[in-house]
Amino acid sequence: MKVKILILLAILAMLPLSTLACGGGGKQLAALEVAFPKLSLQNLVHLTYAPDGSNRLFAVLQNGQIMVFPNDPDVASAKVFLDIAHRVNYADTEEGFLGLAFDPGYGVNGYFYVSYTTPPPRRSIISRFSVRQGDPDQADPTSELVIIEVAQPFPNHNGGHIVFGPDSYLYIGLGDGGSAGDPQNNGQNRSTMLGSILRIDVSGAIPGAPYAVPLDNPFVGTGINTREEIWAYGLRNPWQFNFDPVTGDLWAADVGQDDYEEIDIVKRGANSGWNIMEGAHCYPPSVDVCNQSGLEVPIFEYTHAEGCSVIGGYVYRGSRLPWLQGAYLYGDYCSGKIWALHHDGIEGIEHMQVADSEFSISAFGEDAQREDARIRDRSVSEFRNLRDELIESAERRLTKKETCRQMNNNGFCLLYYFSHDEVEKSEYLKPMGYSELEGKKVYHIKVKEHPLVCSACPDYAPKSLPGRI
Repeated sequence: MKVKILILLAILAMLPLSTLACGGGGKQLAALEVAFPKLSLQNLVHLTYAPDGSNRLFAVLQNGQIMVFPNDPDVASAKVFLDIAHRVNYADTEEGFLGLAFDPGYGVNGYFYVSYTTPPPRRSIISRFSVRQGDPDQADPTSELVIIEVAQPFPNHNGGHIVFGPDSYLYIGLGDGGSAGDPQNNGQNRSTMLGSILRIDVSGAIPGAPYAVPLDNPFVGTGINTREEIWAYGLRNPWQFNFDPVTGDLWAADVGQDDYEEIDIVKRGANSGWNIMEGAHCYPPSVDVCNQSGLEVPIFEYTHAEGCSVIGGYVYRGSRLPWLQGAYLYGDYCSGKIWALHHDGIEGIEHMQVADSEFSISAFGEDAQREDARIRDRSVSEFRNLRDELIESAERRLTKKETCRQMNNNGFCLLYYFSHDEVEKSEYLKPMGYSELEGKKVYHIKVKEHPLVCSACPDYAPKSLPGRI
């Protein structure tokens, strides 16, 4: 039985490379510990921080509240920052209070933006609120300015994630409207905002003119049957998406239908293909050939053998784990697995499982320092940290000439835990970075070209590459 829990994942800020075991066969890769043992919250779908230097965390509760608390492991309670439960429809598991984004100028103007669904007639609402003057821990519930309303034909596939980009524009994710298979063909219909990521300018929002369309949006001036707010389309249910603070790339996880979950780097004007394609495959599966011209295939996908609902995360840009620098961290709601994906700007070059949480992951988040990736489950009440329990076994690996191999979905194997001499002597191994463990340099490497690249890698294979190691 799957335990449902809200997880705070400080994992990757504390795990040295060689504490990670191979990510196959359902093997637990790290242990969990309670991060805020005195704090209990229910129904979380998002966790973020305000860009005001206060080191506070803001938790979005799906039933219609935002809670605020200090980023302190000893915190015992959270305050209600905003309560709009009476305006929010939480009748379906995919409806409710779904998103929160603080204005880039929040420290001065006190504005923040929320995303929620309403009772019938079903709509997705994007609104602006203001913090109450004189009390930074309380918003003014009467300050709502509705920015966008979008009709929702079904209760599922609402999307609802919102973020500000490095350009200070607001990006809004909307699913295809729901049901199954996109019966209204919203994903391929640019006359609706559904099935899209929108990009709007809210810097001058006032009643009657709540937003402007940036002139460099891809479909500005292209015709009367296209919504100019659209930045990219052909999406089924993007949950969630975030910008790489270094490259500016927009990474999105798009939840699949029956067979494939996908990761996209969303480009200006791109059509991700739904419902012509699911992932990189024609949809429905009974269709052998489909017209894929002009469609943007995902940079990575996985089948429902690994999970059933992808949960988007963040690109790691902390300083404590150089081997994870630039990796996209994400998970799956059903399997509880957590992965890291390296991308070289053209294609995915490395994919590894870094944890098997055994929890129903609903979303990722970051604190202001960007060192800690956070994972949470919306159904239970505790924050948890992933911590290393494998130091001793990792040290033993350093002294053995053994290969740890893991298959990734692109068909090549990754190898870990080679010593300096082993890497230097092998023409088949390409260093991908290293980490220090008690004065020893531990390489993280992959096979360049070798006949041992396998079609099914074991979880752990004590075998050396012939003639080299």
